[in-house]
Amino acid sequence: MPIRVPRPATPPARVPSSPSSGRSGGASLSSILAEARALPRSVGAEGTEALVNAREAKRVERALASAAPEVKARLTALAGSFKGEAAPVAGALFLRSIAARAERMNEPATLATLEAFAARAGKLSKTELLHRSTVLDLDSSKNDGAFDPINLWDKRGTTKSPDAKDGAGDNDGLYQRFTASCGPTVLQMVLAEADPVMAFAIHDAGLRSDSTTDVVAKFQRSVLEELGGIAIGRRESHSAARLNNVLGRLVANGSVTAPQRDALQAYAKGVAPMTVAASRALETVRARHDGFPDDATLERVRTALLPARDEGVDTEGFQKLMNKMALELTGIEYRMTNGPDGFARGRAGKHLDAVEAALKKGIDVPFGLSEPAHWMLLTNVKTEGGVRSFLVSDPDGGRTAWVKEKDFTSGKFGSEPFKLSKPGERPYVDSFFLPSK
Repeated sequence: MPIRVPRPATPPARVPSSPSSGRSGGASLSSILAEARALPRSVGAEGTEALVNAREAKRVERALASAAPEVKARLTALAGSFKGEAAPVAGALFLRSIAARAERMNEPATLATLEAFAARAGKLSKTELLHRSTVLDLDSSKNDGAFDPINLWDKRGTTKSPDAKDGAGDNDGLYQRFTASCGPTVLQMVLAEADPVMAFAIHDAGLRSDSTTDVVAKFQRSVLEELGGIAIGRRESHSAARLNNVLGRLVANGSVTAPQRDALQAYAKGVAPMTVAASRALETVRARHDGFPDDATLERVRTALLPARDEGVDTEGFQKLMNKMALELTGIEYRMTNGPDGFARGRAGKHLDAVEAALKKGIDVPFGLSEPAHWMLLTNVKTEGGVRSFLVSDPDGGRTAWVKEKDFTSGKFGSEPFKLSKPGERPYVDSFFLPSK
């Protein structure tokens, strides 16, 4: 823990009257923080939270109070150095990056990271800065045109591609790369929402990528496996199921023989070489299904480990890892509202005042769902016309939406708009992770 030193009583520099005119003369940290507190996280209805909340502002002040004089002087200069229309947003994100490193201000690597971030942020537009500063979809008015990851669950009997362009504008956020990595992905979301540097890195890797080998996926896999989970790639699992379904139909109509099917399935599982029989089956499959599977897809399936079952993250492990990995960035230690099995159906409502209090302090609240077993995230709350609503983000489909309290407590939101439940399931909230103090 760095030694905290008193902040010098130096009067702040004057600020230009118009933020859009730039800060050629430098601005005081108090002025930059005040601007940041008045800026929303996006132009969409989901982005009304302040770009820097009160808790983060206090962490910035504490961080700079603990910094060595030369470090504080350098960071203060950088915070006031941004120019042009994007200056207030760039300055706000820079301060949030400081808040995420409040406990490490005097480490050389910290200053290097912040200098690199400032250099990059200063070159981006306001729109791009806001887009890259979050891994949640905070603007449902804009559809990035990506597919709906929920389609990757549609494996029973399907022969169609899951990549049909969807018309929804609320599901363009980060999503889990593995069938059981909802918990690790929620943790990843919490970290990225606390630290713009991490959010930028996820965008660099590919926010909407389905890769199971890039840095985003490696994080999810490592966290999942550290807690005893089993990682199965969602894309690979869907492609393998689709290939088997296609082969089954082609054998049934006589287009492929059973030995040819078996040869191609063995090749796709990585347990046999490509044979004449497998090649003939593959040629027929591709001719009937628009080139599926192409070489890249087939190679992903062949090299993937696809065990018979997956395994997710249990409550105790999730809480332990949240506090291990998120505490330093956020300063928040979490506790679960109930024991490892959560609370019963219909009991979520009694915790919502505490949830609201945490959200209003700028503390994100992970929560558990039953039917299906799933982890999700709350990041904001509002009351309009006497109706309270919560901003919910889902790592399964990358979707973020405002949910009215009655739909949240009843569990209806799990079916619509989040499309998580299967026929016969009745989703309900069974736990919250709230700050311990």
